[in-house]
Amino acid sequence: MSVVVTQSSASDKGVQGGLRVELFARWIPPAGGSDEAKPWLRARLVRDGVPQETKVLVLERAGSSATLPLYTGVFSQPCVKTRRCEASVQLEVERQAEPIGGVIEVDWSASLGVHGPDDELEVPKGLEVRLTED
Repeated sequence: MSVVVTQSSASDKGVQGGLRVELFARWIPPAGGSDEAKPWLRARLVRDGVPQETKVLVLERAGSSATLPLYTGVFSQPCVKTRRCEASVQLEVERQAEPIGGVIEVDWSASLGVHGPDDELEVPKGLEVRLTED
C-alpha cells in the first residue's frame, strides 16, 4: 500500500497519521476432518522496509470468524517543511503449516487517519490524503 499526504504551501500546521489494517479470517475444516484444531495466522505490517509488531490470530472454532487489527504510525515527524509525506506499507500474512487441513478465508481492509497537531479538529486547508493498493 502507498500512503501520500500533501499539504498546501499556505498551511503552517503539521499533520500526523496512522494506518489501521484489519484482517478478517474464517476457517472451514476439510469434509470429514476434525474441527477441533485451532489454526492460526501470523500477520505484521512492514513500513518502508521496517517490520512492525507481529500479531497472531487463532481461529478457535470451525466456521467462526475472527478479526485481527494491526496499526502503524505513518509519519514519525509531523509533515510541515516538506509539505508531502509518503510511506510504503506491506501486509505480510503467514498461515499455519500442515497438518491443519481445510480452507482459511482471509479478507482485509485498510484505513488512514490523519490529524493536525495535538488532535486539532480543524483540518489544514488544502490537505490531500491518498491510500492506494500497489
